[in-house]
Amino acid sequence: MWAGRGRFVRARTWWLCCQGPTRRSGFDRLKDPARAASLGKFKARLAHLAELDALGPTEVWLEGIAPGKIGHFAGEARVTGVEDFVRINEAKQLTLLASLIHVLRTAARDEVTEMFCKRMAVIHRKGRDRLEELREEHRAESERLLEVFGDVLAAAREASAPAEEEGGCPEFR
Repeated sequence: MWAGRGRFVRARTWWLCCQGPTRRSGFDRLKDPARAASLGKFKARLAHLAELDALGPTEVWLEGIAPGKIGHFAGEARVTGVEDFVRINEAKQLTLLASLIHVLRTAARDEVTEMFCKRMAVIHRKGRDRLEELREEHRAESERLLEVFGDVLAAAREASAPAEEEGGCPEFR
């Protein structure tokens, strides 16, 4: 499973176990849950997915392992802290880490898709509300113009009424 990947994977594992300025390791940051579907958090989740994808092709690494076992290993890795994780032998570390990353990638893709759908629903709802506002504005404007047109017609009738009382149009006399 790990032939030809040893040095790279060991370096990546070491990087994940190092603590950053926030006192959280990369391993702990991998486990961050998704947040609300705001645009900023959606972009952050996309960046998180890109980071997970950059770790490597876990589906290739875990080829031939039953999905149930992958889920079990990922669950074990999820509850293991960095302090305990560095004490585990290297082969098990790599298996747990690959399983966790694989499950997290799948979950992150699902979360990004769900966040995207929620964002699109919000955009659609705002667009529908704005369309209704525009319809109301145009309806009010149309009603006002019809009222003015009615006033113009009434004034035209009044203006033509005295001419008819005097005998109508001179051409038809």
